[in-house]
Amino acid sequence: MLLLAFAVMGCGSGKAKKAEQSEANVQTAQTASYQFAISNKDGSKFLVESEEGASFEELVFAVSDGKLYRVKLIGRQQRNEENDNGRQNFENFENLQGALFENLDGKILPSDAEEYEAVWGTILLVNQGYLDENELVSFSRPEEIEEPGESTIEALEKQFGRKVMQAQKVISFGDNRQNSFFSVQFENKGNEALGIYMTETADGKRAYMEFPATFESNEDGYALSVWRVDDDGQFIAPAISAVFKQGDSYVFLSDDSGFEGTHTSFIRQTGDRLIADEESSYSRYTAPL
Repeated sequence: MLLLAFAVMGCGSGKAKKAEQSEANVQTAQTASYQFAISNKDGSKFLVESEEGASFEELVFAVSDGKLYRVKLIGRQQRNEENDNGRQNFENFENLQGALFENLDGKILPSDAEEYEAVWGTILLVNQGYLDENELVSFSRPEEIEEPGESTIEALEKQFGRKVMQAQKVISFGDNRQNSFFSVQFENKGNEALGIYMTETADGKRAYMEFPATFESNEDGYALSVWRVDDDGQFIAPAISAVFKQGDSYVFLSDDSGFEGTHTSFIRQTGDRLIADEESSYSRYTAPL
């Protein structure tokens, strides 16, 4: 009887410890956090533009072009008012105000990079909690322009009731790169233009994001700006700089450079739709240079 009592007590004690440990794990789970940052020329330092008092110590990783780098907050950089030209890019990096991070893995550019090469894209800084909720997914870009297959073109034309004018694969992503992200421009209907983003998974499921626009042409039938400034009427494919997976859905980090600036936003897959999360977007002035 005495041995049985000890066994029961031991079992109860073990359950209590497991419960305490589980509760502790819940309490210590880190809330997902991120910030957009600017890189210096070679990607050895990053800057989060911010006012005094902002704290970013928990941000310990940088995501750039699908790769993960360890980072550390090293201090605060003050604005150089005399030399600051207002541009938020690597060329004006040393003059901007904000939280300064060091790339603990060295730099983004390879050691044999050409003199003209630089890190233009927006950097995503995250904490461990963000990566716990968002699995970083590998992706690749086609070396040459790659069009969708015939069955995909047929499905697009049936879905939107228009002929495809031009379409290209932006990235392949996921295990074995079996999923695709496409950018598509359709033929105009009168002065109604339409461009779309589309994802297509290996099982044939598709999700769309539509960009209707008005094609206002001159006497020669030429339009200077339709979807963005000086796009010459061409629907320009997005620059995808990261892909994450949340459960069964994907999230794409779009980093688009226009005539005067760069706009960074998350595009979230929700069922058969792709939705831009503009509330968490980031725009910066980079040009004209």
